[in-house]
Amino acid sequence: MAKYSSPTQAQIDGVVSPKSGKALTETGKDGYLFASGVLAPEVSNILSYQFPQYVATAILERIGSYTGISRDQETWFEQGRSRKAGEITAGGGATGAQITLTLDVSSSVAGSVGYFLVNDVIMLESSKTAIVKATADAGGFQTITIAKLDGTAFVIGDTTTGESVGHLSSAFGEYSSAPTSRLYTPEERYNQLQTIRRTCTVSGKALTDKTYLGDGESWYYKQEMLDMAEMAKDRENAIMFSEVSDQAVENPTCEGLVQSVAVGGVNNVFGTAVTEDDIMNHIKDLLVSGGAGKEYTVFCGAQFLTDATKALRDYYISGGVDYGTFAKSSTKVGINPETYIFLGITINFVHYATFDDVETLPYAGTPDATKVNFSNYSLWLNMGTGKDGEKLVSLKYKELDGQQRKFMYKKENGMAGDTSNVASGVDGLSGHMLSEIMPELRVLTMHGSLRANS
Repeated sequence: MAKYSSPTQAQIDGVVSPKSGKALTETGKDGYLFASGVLAPEVSNILSYQFPQYVATAILERIGSYTGISRDQETWFEQGRSRKAGEITAGGGATGAQITLTLDVSSSVAGSVGYFLVNDVIMLESSKTAIVKATADAGGFQTITIAKLDGTAFVIGDTTTGESVGHLSSAFGEYSSAPTSRLYTPEERYNQLQTIRRTCTVSGKALTDKTYLGDGESWYYKQEMLDMAEMAKDRENAIMFSEVSDQAVENPTCEGLVQSVAVGGVNNVFGTAVTEDDIMNHIKDLLVSGGAGKEYTVFCGAQFLTDATKALRDYYISGGVDYGTFAKSSTKVGINPETYIFLGITINFVHYATFDDVETLPYAGTPDATKVNFSNYSLWLNMGTGKDGEKLVSLKYKELDGQQRKFMYKKENGMAGDTSNVASGVDGLSGHMLSEIMPELRVLTMHGSLRANS
């Protein structure tokens, strides 16, 4: 029979601390107790995360509109401005009773030689008004012959090359003939689904190893939770930052919201730190774009939100806040603007953590015309509806006959599975995640961005 006794001094002297690497001879030290195997080590069962994981799906929660589609691409049409101006590219500065101007207006429209028609009344940048007497083609661009409405001759300064011509109305005489009709053609836009996948695999041995975390569950379940959270982040990053690929490529990608806004939204820049004037001018530009909504959600990086908060601090000082008889030494003070209203438009600030994640968006230096430091960036999205009630921001996913691919999670059981029917003889199991999605951003001029460029 085996006999047990106290360790000898030589055995004690030979114990090495896992922390310091030095021999310990004093009882009560963790090195001796841990190494001896007599006492269980004190290990917390809570897993702490050293860095933020950036798995918040704020953008997905705020979109709130999900629609299934049965094709890999979706096309929709948007009618732009039906009334147009033209820039003078030649003929500016001419004098006389009638002058001919060449515009940057295409003359390839079927049935006409451009947008402007005979008898159109136009406004010049000099505030002079004129009427179109004739139109023609000049190398694919429209020319217009015009006369001033007040009957006087054109003089130097009435027109200048590079200035614009605006369309006011039309004017016809008695018993006039019908004018030529205009053809309005909406712009076709599209986006395509992006397939995102992730797999979590564990061996049978690892699956049955007990850990100190939680209630002693296998590490696989923590790993599975992390992978599912990261899968959600993969989806969110695709929705926000992906750039549309050629439809012929093997791995198609969708156009994300940031890219869509960069292409056709109302985009403005400021210097180093945003000011209240920058915010107000950006709201004004959204308003005059012809499509401003009444409320915007503004997704901000930490630096942008910090500077915006500083810019709005004047509302909180110099008597801006009066606590009256309720003021106490313990009263909490500070600045936390969540909503700002200007020109009847409400904006709601939201800190979007991914804009500050250099593991996802690597550039953290000084921004310029081409490089974006997303910490000092803001994305302005109109979460409302268009004139016909369609959602301006929505998420599309693949679906047909009850089969949806918005998010799929399937288990591939091997020998470690909990069923007698296995997919393979591998001593382990896998969890497979798949999502086939894309965002749809309609009426780009109703969205925008404001960022630093120095």
